[in-house]
Amino acid sequence: FPVTIKPLYYFYEKNQVVVASEIKAILALLPQTKKENKTTVFKYLTRNWLDDTSSTFFNDIKSVKLAHILIFTYRSHMSVNYWRLNTGDSQTFNPEEFREKFYESVNYHLNSDVPVAATLSGGLDSTSIVAAARELQKKQVCMKTFSVIPTETYDERPWIKKMVRQFGTDQKFIKLSYQEIPHVISDILKYHDEPFQGSSCVYQFLLRREISKQGIKVLLVG
Repeated sequence: FPVTIKPLYYFYEKNQVVVASEIKAILALLPQTKKENKTTVFKYLTRNWLDDTSSTFFNDIKSVKLAHILIFTYRSHMSVNYWRLNTGDSQTFNPEEFREKFYESVNYHLNSDVPVAATLSGGLDSTSIVAAARELQKKQVCMKTFSVIPTETYDERPWIKKMVRQFGTDQKFIKLSYQEIPHVISDILKYHDEPFQGSSCVYQFLLRREISKQGIKVLLVG
């Protein structure tokens, strides 16, 4: 079974298996799986818990656990843990090891048949990702970066512009209209498949929609 770093969902019953990267694909094929998982709903409403188990908001649809692979046979299936983080007091931070793993992860995400772009906020996460991507690309391709400066927030444009000059990205600042929010809530719920914990998903949806209009299909995000 393929290993994935993205969300993966499945339905299993007797000799039938359906696997998809989105819950809505399984619901479209098997409408009978729309029955709610009352335990998941209860934990979400009372404790705001999400993704703490392989259960979803739908009773018969499960998610593949992090660092696990699924093995299906004609009669059964099993989940196998293929990686575990070693922790303990004896563990020390190794900057070189961290750098190697970080660059390895960014390099995996640069593997694409279409141009890869990135969001750039001026913060540590996005700045590090763009810097690593440009170093790995050796600046041989043009990389688009997108930023938004929300109203009534700290203006990070000086750091963004410094990064753009240093790494030679094709930078674009995007303006968002918050008046659109009431009109996109239904679309956001549809795309997410399940409830979410914070309002940032609304803001990020508006940003991704504008970036998609620029013809971007793959986006690195800090």
